[in-house]
Amino acid sequence: MWWLLVVGCVAIPEQVSVRGLVTAAEDGLAPLPAATVFTLDDEGFLFDSTESSTSGAFMLDAPFSEVVFVQVSGAGQVTSSFTGSSGSSPALFVDKGDVHGFSSERALEWRTRFAGCPGSAEGPFTVGTLELLGAVDEEGMPVRVETGYVTMRDDDGFELTACYLTSDGAAWDPYALETGPSGTWAVFGLHEGPWELVAGYTSLGEPIYEITWRVWVPYDGVVPRFPLSLELAL
Repeated sequence: MWWLLVVGCVAIPEQVSVRGLVTAAEDGLAPLPAATVFTLDDEGFLFDSTESSTSGAFMLDAPFSEVVFVQVSGAGQVTSSFTGSSGSSPALFVDKGDVHGFSSERALEWRTRFAGCPGSAEGPFTVGTLELLGAVDEEGMPVRVETGYVTMRDDDGFELTACYLTSDGAAWDPYALETGPSGTWAVFGLHEGPWELVAGYTSLGEPIYEITWRVWVPYDGVVPRFPLSLELAL
């Protein structure tokens, strides 16, 4: 999730300029040149598009909105979709790694890992990890949420629940009701269009924290969330 909010007495722009770097993966290490980067309005209509430079840099316009959809596609890539907010600023700067490609090979790897989960063989999907915001373990690694859950809800109220992995994170566990040690989840069987991604976690079997994000699922693409950070419930 990325955003820039300027507080004060400012004129509300009709559109915002989005600038940043598109990378080959969420680690933000390798730039992705010649990728098509485009923005959508809140009804899914194309607003602007551009091609990333040899360094992965891009600049394009987006509608002024609490929700901004940016998508990336290119040779060897499935379309990946990201959500941000422009706040009240005329310029939105995307951090390195926040907008990235998702290769066809990587999409197949996730489908294979979740093989057997309903809908995993084809169609658009969302996949990611749940982490506690700002929390690290003794080795300095992010803390994964083990009692997390994810559901997707479309505008007609239709819901799909996530699939989760075995304790070693190697394959789909048809009996798992929460994320487990890997903190990993995926939802398959989605259709193109707007969805609410609902994520949270439980304590002693009771939900103690939950949050919702607006996402746009691309046709035969993916909504990656690595990580999807949740605040620590006090």
